[in-house]
Amino acid sequence: MPNAPESFCRVSALHREVSRLCGGKKYFLTCRDAAKASPGLSHQKAYNINLALAQLAVIEVVRTGDPHPGGRASYYRYLLPQSGNGETAIAA
Repeated sequence: MPNAPESFCRVSALHREVSRLCGGKKYFLTCRDAAKASPGLSHQKAYNINLALAQLAVIEVVRTGDPHPGGRASYYRYLLPQSGNGETAIAA
């Protein structure tokens, strides 16, 4: 997305890297941990970014987690293709 806020890009990159580390399979990520990807980002804002990424077909929410601290994390699947160097492939 051109001109996307830095926090949006950081959370998206976090999803890409966790997916890469998990071999492209589903992975779990809490909103509180996702919020640590960008300075000053709250877990509520990270949740909203995750919803936007799902609507944009960047990620798929496989299972929604619990909405309280210490609850189960949500499971995701990263949907965009990746090139061999870990960068997101962009069609020209």
